[in-house]
Amino acid sequence: MINKPGTPEDRFADYRSAIWEISHGQLDEKPAVVGRNTELESAQRADRPYTLLVSLEFAQLDGDRLPNDAAEIEAVEAAEEDLADLFVDDCGGWYGLHVTSDGTRDFFFFLPEKPEDSQVEDAIDQLGVEFEYDFWVEHDPEWLPYTDLS
Repeated sequence: MINKPGTPEDRFADYRSAIWEISHGQLDEKPAVVGRNTELESAQRADRPYTLLVSLEFAQLDGDRLPNDAAEIEAVEAAEEDLADLFVDDCGGWYGLHVTSDGTRDFFFFLPEKPEDSQVEDAIDQLGVEFEYDFWVEHDPEWLPYTDLS
């Protein structure tokens, strides 16, 4: 594991204690809620050059295509923690961004190595709840989603 306790990197790995900036606005002309881990602003991005996006689809939406079912929101939040635990603790990544808009919640992880598709699929399949999902991984040493939404 790359995130060793007591190292400067440990601060970036501790997403639960991080200061998250939550903002409401629009993305692609649709209402959006963005959560951004501000602790990562000073991180060495080149150390985690891969961006993993995991997108979970909500089934119950309001007229703005935002989630409106408390139980479903709770399930997605639990899935968020499970995914973060895996990609932070087991893969040495940092959890930097989540976006809720247009019927999905998108989670952005910044990883030192590119995960295999099967590793990501297995993580999602083991969440214990059925979600429609999508994901992609890109070599992105600039963390464009993180910087574009700052």
